[in-house]
Amino acid sequence: MSAAGRAVETAEQTAAEVEAAEKFIADLIARGEAVEVDRKRDATEEPLPPGATHEIHRDDKGEPVVRRRRYSAF
Repeated sequence: MSAAGRAVETAEQTAAEVEAAEKFIADLIARGEAVEVDRKRDATEEPLPPGATHEIHRDDKGEPVVRRRRYSAF
């Protein structure tokens, strides 16, 4: 597994860190740069919609996991 696909074990997050992460995800979705996917299927085989660069799925704990799949060329 690549480093980008591994979960990083860290100490408990502060409220500010959690808020910043939630805002980052919400902003990605609002700008159309991320789509939520069902990880029960192989999402890498599904093309992302135009403008989307990230996919978001839920881990076993229900926490969102953001993964960059491509870069934007603008």
